Amino acid sequence: MLHAKGHQRKAVVTNGPISFTATFTEAVTGVSASSLTATDGTVASVSPVDSSHYTIVVNPSRGWRPGPWR
Repeated sequence: MLHAKGHQRKAVVTNGPISFTATFTEAVTGVSASSLTATDGTVASVSPVDSSHYTIVVNPSRGWRPGPWR
């Protein structure tokens, strides 16, 4: 199971990268940008923090406006 949270809690209009932290319930290997799919954007990079946490950077589609966080 994967949980991803954005570092920003407020909805903003952005044309720049958005960082997420992915937390897996167990250790994983082989996670890469090609392992993931982003809606309304592209996965730019995936960096391991440790064996169950990764930082994911997504480049949103131009002028993308995220909805409210819940």
